[in-house]
Amino acid sequence: MKKSHLLLGLGISISLLTACQKQETTTTSNTETSITTIEQKTVAPKPVTDYTLYNSVLQDYKEALKKKGGTFNKENINNFILIAKTNPDLQGASYILYDFDKNGVEELLVATTSRDNKHAILDIRTIVNGKVVQVTNAENQLSFIGERMNIFPLEDGTFTYIGAASAKDHLYAHYKWNETGSTLEKVKEGTTPDVIEGLAPKLNILDKDWYPVQWYITSPEKQKEMAKAKLDIQAIQKGDYTTLTGTWVNRLGYTLKFNKNGLVSNTETIDLSRFKEDKGILKGGIQFKNGTGAALAIIPARIPLSYSTSDPSQIDRDRLWAGQSIADNPADFYYKIDE
Repeated sequence: MKKSHLLLGLGISISLLTACQKQETTTTSNTETSITTIEQKTVAPKPVTDYTLYNSVLQDYKEALKKKGGTFNKENINNFILIAKTNPDLQGASYILYDFDKNGVEELLVATTSRDNKHAILDIRTIVNGKVVQVTNAENQLSFIGERMNIFPLEDGTFTYIGAASAKDHLYAHYKWNETGSTLEKVKEGTTPDVIEGLAPKLNILDKDWYPVQWYITSPEKQKEMAKAKLDIQAIQKGDYTTLTGTWVNRLGYTLKFNKNGLVSNTETIDLSRFKEDKGILKGGIQFKNGTGAALAIIPARIPLSYSTSDPSQIDRDRLWAGQSIADNPADFYYKIDE
């Protein structure tokens, strides 16, 4: 009997040991499974959108605005710009980058710019899977927006449309983004203003947020590189134009380009040797071949322009100012966009 009890006890011990081993194995397996699951949930960083892809659109609008000699792809622009550029009240075309549909990708919005700084939208683009997509297109009947057919962004990311076939006949419509954020689709339309009543307020885009199409988009790396470059007015006075070299653009799209020898231009001349320093700024003039001229100031970052009542420039950046009177117009300041 004692042997039987001993064998029974041994059997129970073996059973318990086996059960414990199974439990430990199961616990280990569950732990490994849990770890694997956590690793699978790791999400890769979202790719950074390359907004320099929009530059091909800006380049074609820039060329289309030229009075003559421009080379551009007519399929890549709203051809209304070819008519609008003959309007004496037009001073060019501008653009903004803005994420209207809040999907993490900023859209490109191109508009004509009048001399009183009013904007009429011509074109909206976005980037989908690394490619530029035209949002205002023939499919949604927005490829011919312009003077008589206008689209307006609203604060909720949607758009209203007002088209005038004649002085009396109008078409009103409301557009929203499709599910993929690649185009605008019509919500409703009608011939009376009540179609667009009760919608979100119009989006107020500040003047400072508009850039001329000549002011192309640079990569974040290039922007950081340009921010490090500082004007050295002492070196400029000695004939070393290294920190001045590059392309400078104002908000109207006018450019001033300098190389190691000074201004590069067939229509203007600048004698930098005659410039004088005044409170950290180099002051002189620019002469045009038609016999006229203007004042010119070379202003390092963080130095205020002394003969401006408010200095509306981006004071944290190097800039140039060219004008005839007190520098109170932000459009008269030039900023470097490239070496």
